[in-house]
Amino acid sequence: MRCRDAAKKKAIKTKTPQDWANYRKLRNKINNKVKTTKASYYHNSLIPSEGNSRRTWKTINHLMSRRQNNQLVKEVKIDDISICNSNEISNTFNEHFSSIGPRLAREIPSTLDEVSEVSTYLNNFPENFNKLSFVQLLTVLFLLIQIDCRKLNLLG
Repeated sequence: MRCRDAAKKKAIKTKTPQDWANYRKLRNKINNKVKTTKASYYHNSLIPSEGNSRRTWKTINHLMSRRQNNQLVKEVKIDDISICNSNEISNTFNEHFSSIGPRLAREIPSTLDEVSEVSTYLNNFPENFNKLSFVQLLTVLFLLIQIDCRKLNLLG
């Protein structure tokens, strides 16, 4: 790596194509060596845990410097009401996650009026937009609904 750094300094100083080519050659050689060394290290670290998924994940987490997070949720606030009982916390999470799907489904437009509004809007654009199928119109409508207008300056 010192040779690479010295070659870079020389290339910057002399600005000759030959020195830059020499620097790039050394840089690429070192980068390839680092990649192969890392791959070898990871491979050799995982070999002892082959066939044992628990040990494999423990090794992966260690290699990625991940720490286990075994913290329990001790309090949940909903509408400024604190819930501390573990059963009530569990029921609150269950209620939230079991109702989020139907709640989001209700937000998806289901009437043809909304689709026809988008269709009418798109018909005012150039000819390419007139070639959209009904399914494509629904996809466009769904994507338009997801746009957060507050983040766009285009829609005013």
